[in-house]
Formats: sequence, C-alpha cells, structure tokens
Amino acid sequence: MSKKIFSLYGMNMFLSGLPYYFVGILLLKHLGFSFTEIGTLSVITELFGSVFDIPLSYISSKIGYKKILSISNLLLILALGCLLFGKSNIIYISAIFFGLSESLSSGVLNSYNFEVIDDEVVYKQFLKKLNTLKYIFIAIITIISPPLLHRNYIYPIIISIVFVVFSLLYLIGLPEIKKEQNNNQKFFSLDNIQNIPWLLIILGVAFSTLIMISNSYAGIFLNEQGLSLDMLGIVLFMFNISMALGSYLEIKFEVSLMLPILAILMFFQTNLIIQIIILLLMRVLNSNYNNHFYYKFNMSIEKNRAVSWSVYNLFISISFMLADFLAGIFADNFSIRSNYLIFGIVTLCCLVFFSFSNRDVKSSF
Repeated sequence: MSKKIFSLYGMNMFLSGLPYYFVGILLLKHLGFSFTEIGTLSVITELFGSVFDIPLSYISSKIGYKKILSISNLLLILALGCLLFGKSNIIYISAIFFGLSESLSSGVLNSYNFEVIDDEVVYKQFLKKLNTLKYIFIAIITIISPPLLHRNYIYPIIISIVFVVFSLLYLIGLPEIKKEQNNNQKFFSLDNIQNIPWLLIILGVAFSTLIMISNSYAGIFLNEQGLSLDMLGIVLFMFNISMALGSYLEIKFEVSLMLPILAILMFFQTNLIIQIIILLLMRVLNSNYNNHFYYKFNMSIEKNRAVSWSVYNLFISISFMLADFLAGIFADNFSIRSNYLIFGIVTLCCLVFFSFSNRDVKSSF
C-alpha cells in the first residue's frame, strides 16, 4: 500500500468516527438543553451548511481542495471546542462552526479522494476497503461513546478533537488538487431543470428525512425507555453491523420502501426488545434503500447530473432544517415516539403519491 493511499484511509476514517457524532443529542440533553433548543441548534447548523455550500464549493476549485478541507477541519475543532463551555450562548457559535465546516467539506472530500487516486479501478477498490474499515471502526466507536459520556461529557468531545487533529495530520501529507473551471459552462439552465427527476426527489427527500430523524433520536429514545448508556453502546454497535449487512444483502427496492411502515409501528410498540429489533430492521432497510435510490436516481438523469444532485441536496437541507426544528417541538410537547408516527405517515403519503404518479410510465422499481 502506497503512503498516499494509507494517508487517505487515515484521513477518512478518523473524520468519520468522531464519538460526538454518535452521542450528540444525548450530550446536549445532558448539558440541560431541551429538545426544542437542540432542534434549533440543528437548524442553525443546516442553515449555514446549505447557504454557504454552493459559493464555498466554487471557491474550493479555485484555491484547492486540500486547503478547503484543512479549513473545514479547523472549523470542526473550533465547533467541538465550544462544546467544552457547557450550556451557554457559545453553543450557538458552535452550531455555526459545524455548519461552515460541513459546507466546506460537502462534496469536496469525495472529489478529493477520487482526484488524488486518479484511477477508476484503484478508486473502486479503495472505496470498498474504506467502507468496510469505516463500518468496523464506527462500530467500535459507537460501543465506547455512550460509556464515555456516562463517565464525563467532556471525554467524547476531547477524543473527537483528537481524531480531527489526526485526520488533519494525514491530510497534510497529501498533495494539493485544483480544478480549472470553464467560464462558459452553465450550471443551471431551463433544459437542465426540465430533466430533473422531481418525483424521485420528493421520494428521496421524504425517506432521507425519516431516516435522519429515526437515526438521530434512536439513542436517546432507547435510553428514555430504560436502556442504560453502557448497553446503548452495544446496541449502537449492532445498528452499524446491520447497516453493513443491509448493504450486502440482495433486498428488492419494494422491500426497502417498508421503512415508513416500520417507523409507524415504533409508535405503537412499548416493549424495549421489540423496539430494538424494529430499529435494527430499519437500519438494514436504510442502507439497502440508499444503494437502490442512488442507482435509480443516476439512471433517471439524462443530462447534467450535477444539477439534479445539487437540487436534491438543496431540498434535503431545507427538509432537514424543518424536520430538526419540528422534531424537537414534537419531542418536548408529546414524546420522542411521536416523531416516528408523524414522519412515518408523511413519508408513507409521499410514497403513495410517487407510486400513483408513476402508474402510467415505466416503473423504476
């Protein structure tokens, strides 16, 4: 293995395995924030991440991917560092830094990996090995993160900062990449907009929002149901293993579309063991759905995939902002369980609309 490939593995793995990612809501709740406040913080992060995404992505091609990723990592360190002050107004500055860091790295990281390797065959092998190692690494981190939070809320934050520093050190050893853009190239045009698969975007946004809410609240939901933080680490480990399993199993797309039904069932289920089983099944279908959707979305685009994916990501950001805010209100005023029912019903309605709208055309299923 070359030093360049080894550095890419290190940079990606440490950046994807921050303990804070897996106990974020639990940590903020531990600091005394309400679900509504947590939802507001998520909205701030998504807002800054989406508003600055396009201009910062344009700048990255001018000054270089490596510099942009370095700045993103430094902002991430600042965001995590602000959390060390506990419950204070500084937490809102942290949310802004998280958003800016996300906007800088959004799309740039995957492009940088490909450009550094510069070989399609090697890149495919790299992705396969990287994803396998990441699942194992993340599974280990999810086991230790809740117990660390239980001991002291500072521990997951400190380790996350150390991981970002390690990722940055690996990045320093990699080459700079700059992409020259054609000034005559139009990113948006009427023809491009007309060829966007709008029905798939509606379906994808609805399912992605449900998946985001389910994954975000699963840990604290099980904790409130009586699962200890130590046991929660083991369950989160099982969640990641089920994600890996779902990616490899040959499950039909129609089966993966049962996600909203499972979410609705969560609302009516009170047995902790059955709740864990349902969440495990949702993770299996989640990863399988992602594989099917990305393939079908790309196959449905005739021209300029960048436009369609940009529009899709924009609607995802808007949906996530609204969902984060509303989920916090629902959790505070009703229960966390209500989020599974409400977002499950909304997603199911979007699925029915998608199915009926496609009844006269060749089904993509």
